[in-house]
Amino acid sequence: MGRGTVWEDADVVNMSIGGAEGDLWEYNNVSYAYDNGLVLVAAAGNWPTDDAPIQYPAAYPQVIAVGASNFLDERVKKFPPKSPPHNFYSAHGPQLDVVAPGSRLIKAAWWDYIENPVFIDTFGGTSAAAPLVSGTAALVKAHNRKLYSPSSPYRLSNDSIMNVIRHSADDLVGLPTEDVAGWDQYMGYGRLNAYKALLAVSRGDANNNSSISLADVVYLVNYVMKGGPAPLPSKATGDCNCDHGISLADIIHLTNYILKGGPAPVVCYHYNY
Repeated sequence: MGRGTVWEDADVVNMSIGGAEGDLWEYNNVSYAYDNGLVLVAAAGNWPTDDAPIQYPAAYPQVIAVGASNFLDERVKKFPPKSPPHNFYSAHGPQLDVVAPGSRLIKAAWWDYIENPVFIDTFGGTSAAAPLVSGTAALVKAHNRKLYSPSSPYRLSNDSIMNVIRHSADDLVGLPTEDVAGWDQYMGYGRLNAYKALLAVSRGDANNNSSISLADVVYLVNYVMKGGPAPLPSKATGDCNCDHGISLADIIHLTNYILKGGPAPVVCYHYNY
């Protein structure tokens, strides 16, 4: 990781690795990769006790630190009250950004056919959760590139993509004693929601064809003025100015962007219309 990943033109780096302490060499490589535009994601750590800190490199500020959640959207613990036990606690602390599913995920298995004839096994922990966040970051970056040209100032930076991951997460889904409104040290900003992350960066693409053009203006006019089909795949894509509604104001905003070079549709974290 670091210079090698930059030279290979990587966009997102997943680090399902870690240790209790960082060092200068590791920090310099993380900083170099971040400064060159990479989105960095790392496992927060699995510990035998519930008092251990976020591991490195997840603890660095340039990295999205990912904890593990179970099928009840609770932070993974050794002895949860309502879900199967695990042999670890998902690390928590001030550097935690989000949690993602990390409990008994199905994976392909490669070992002895006699012992495992269906080639299926389970995978868990923060090392399993982190790749889900990395994949979502890659989807967000790829979709943003479809909507905006290479020269566009509305191409998302790595820091912007990190914020999309954080602020599109589902909050208040875990245990009430841990998951409070907003950020907290146990669940971060919440449990990863890939669909909401993509919706947040898709405003203006009302017809859901992975581009923003006059066709979207026509689509919105038909919806707002004539009762035509709603924006796809959610009404949220029609809220171009993020005023939590879909109206003539959004048509004007989108038209101004396309024809006059006005502000682009904004990244928006409102979803209920």
